[in-house]
Amino acid sequence: MIIKLHRWLGWLIGIWFVLVSLSGATLLYKNDLLQWQYPQLPAYQTVENISHWGPLLNQLQQDRRYRSVRLPTQQAPWLEVTSHSGDHYYFNEQRQQVLVRSPHSDWIDWLYDFHLHLLLDDLGHDILGYLGIATLLLIFTGLIRWWPKHWHWRLWRLSWRGNGFRMARQWHSTFASLFAPLLLVSVITGTLIIYSAVTKSSLSWLLNDPVPVKPVKLANPYPVSQTDWSSMLTSAQQHWPQAQLRLFRLRAGNDDPVSFRARDKDEWHPNGRSVIMIDPSNNQILSSKLANQLGSGQQINNGIYPLHVATVGGKLFKMALLVSGVVPAVLLVSGLFYSLYRRRKQATSFNR
Repeated sequence: MIIKLHRWLGWLIGIWFVLVSLSGATLLYKNDLLQWQYPQLPAYQTVENISHWGPLLNQLQQDRRYRSVRLPTQQAPWLEVTSHSGDHYYFNEQRQQVLVRSPHSDWIDWLYDFHLHLLLDDLGHDILGYLGIATLLLIFTGLIRWWPKHWHWRLWRLSWRGNGFRMARQWHSTFASLFAPLLLVSVITGTLIIYSAVTKSSLSWLLNDPVPVKPVKLANPYPVSQTDWSSMLTSAQQHWPQAQLRLFRLRAGNDDPVSFRARDKDEWHPNGRSVIMIDPSNNQILSSKLANQLGSGQQINNGIYPLHVATVGGKLFKMALLVSGVVPAVLLVSGLFYSLYRRRKQATSFNR
């Protein structure tokens, strides 16, 4: 039963697993690919005072097209602005616009959309969730089928000689068993990201996280057009000098506070999960909470995405995930050869 289930799952979702794994492995180096595709993007970040971006943000705030801002980092040394229509605007350290990327305007964005949505928007996102669960079943049934009674180094020896049947089986089982931990990390974290709301609430419930408390202080009404982003950036950085400001939304209404996401020095998440809110009318801190002050469930949940995109573990872990992204292709080819040789062998035995 397990053998048949593993074989049928491999046939049904094998191609999808290969394509999503290859696209994910490629996107591990998305920022490097962007710099290669668009040489006009800055290669390093030279701005030391974060208030340097204030005049540009003041200008962007006047235009209702723009929605959110990602501040420069060492890995992505450009300021990136996203519009409500999904366009991405890139600025260098001189606050000059150097690039505009519209949705699906290059192969990188097509690849990104395929990996996240199968090019099917929300429907593709839902399909990916079901396929992720099926892939976990595929991996576990394969491990159960392979699990040896006696362990020996010969289990992982690749055969270069002998008949095709044995060679295909040995290659399939060797690569699958060696890379199963990394494949499980990628598939489990990817599936949990798809079901992020359920994952977050479940972990908070299991680990008895405290109920999030909304800020007691509310921002005073203040005209959007008068927002002083230089002061906002300076106030936030002074409040958390050890953290790096990463993401924020431009204000949409006069009652909106300014809210920054920041990355504390010990955080895994590349965009940070520490949040600070400021009253734009008087620069008063309305609330602030570092990621390490969150409940245990939320802290575990915040570690899922960094594992999936290899922003922790250094270059070695990133290279390991890159290699594991190619492994499903080897497993699909070796599995297909194994099935074909097996069918041919059974047909020969029957004819005899």
